[in-house]
Amino acid sequence: MKTKKSQININLARAIAEAIGLNPKVYPHFDDNNLNSIDILECTDPLDQKKSFFCTIGLSDIPVKILNDEQDFGIEIFIVAKDKNEFASTLLSSCSFFIGKDNWEARPGTIFNDLITLYDKNLEMKHIYFTEPFLWQDKLEQISSKIKEKNVLFLLAVPISESELFYKNKNGDEEFEKLLFLNNDIDLFDFNRKSVI
Repeated sequence: MKTKKSQININLARAIAEAIGLNPKVYPHFDDNNLNSIDILECTDPLDQKKSFFCTIGLSDIPVKILNDEQDFGIEIFIVAKDKNEFASTLLSSCSFFIGKDNWEARPGTIFNDLITLYDKNLEMKHIYFTEPFLWQDKLEQISSKIKEKNVLFLLAVPISESELFYKNKNGDEEFEKLLFLNNDIDLFDFNRKSVI
C-alpha cells in the first residue's frame, strides 16, 4: 500500500486543512520495511496552537463497505494530540497499515486492541476506539460533498483504557460514548489522561 499523489488527494488535504487547522504539512510515514507508506496531514489547532490535528491522506483510496451499505466508501482517520506529539502520527500510520495491508476493519465502534502499548506500555490508555469526529462533523461533511470522485467517511481515533474497553463491551457503543463525551467530557488531545473508570 502506497499513498497516491493524486490531485484528488491533494485537494482532499487542502480542504481538510482549510476547514479545521493552521500551518498544514503533509509527510509520508513508512512501515518497518519501507515498502508501504501513508501520507499524514498535520495541522495546528486554531484555538490552541499547542495542540495538533493529524489525518490520513489517501487511505480512502481503498474501498470498504461501511455498515452494510451497498456503496463503497473510503475512510480517512483523524487523531488529535497535545504538543505536536509525533507519537500520534505514528499511531495513525499504524492504524492505516493494519487497514491497508492486513484488512482490519475500521468503522464507528471498532476497537484496535493494544495498539498504543506497541509504542508505550506505561500509558493508562491502551487501545484505539473509532467514532465519528463529532466536533468537526459539519465541516467534514462539507468536505466529503466537495470530493466528487470518491465517498469519504471520516473517523476519529480515540485512545481508551482497559477498564473503558471493558465498559464498552459490557454496555455498548451508545452508553460508552455517553460515558466518555457527555458524562466526563474527556480531553481528546491528552494521551496521558486518566481513565474515567
